Amino acid sequence: MGPIVAFRALFFLLPAVRAHNYRKKEDAITHTTKYYEYLKKHVEYSYNPLKVAEQEVDWWWIHDDLEKSENKSQLQEAFAHLYGTIIGIPAELLGEAAAYKVMATIEHDIAETKEIDENKSNNAWKKAEEALVGFYTFMQEAEKRALC
Repeated sequence: MGPIVAFRALFFLLPAVRAHNYRKKEDAITHTTKYYEYLKKHVEYSYNPLKVAEQEVDWWWIHDDLEKSENKSQLQEAFAHLYGTIIGIPAELLGEAAAYKVMATIEHDIAETKEIDENKSNNAWKKAEEALVGFYTFMQEAEKRALC
């Protein structure tokens, strides 16, 4: 999937994010389904776009619910199920990858906090980027293990 496909896919995702911001879960799922239907035409995975969209939107709500909580295990589990569904491997193989995704999400939240200075925000963005690299690394390794 190239950058143009990824860019075009965002046109489907932006209304979903707006629906999330207005707490309209069904609308968010509808738009996210369109996003995953579009992406499915350009990737090798054979996921169900509606199921993936429901899992995607669920993690958004879980993230909101757990924002002040130290325990992010429910978010980690949601990520493992989402990405397992997308790439077609058991969620149990994605625990470590999902943990990195949780770290990236936490650092993203810190970076966007209005009460912190620019240095701390930049540091959090750097940590989020590093966590995403870890996430994608472990995703690739899990996919390779599942294929063996």
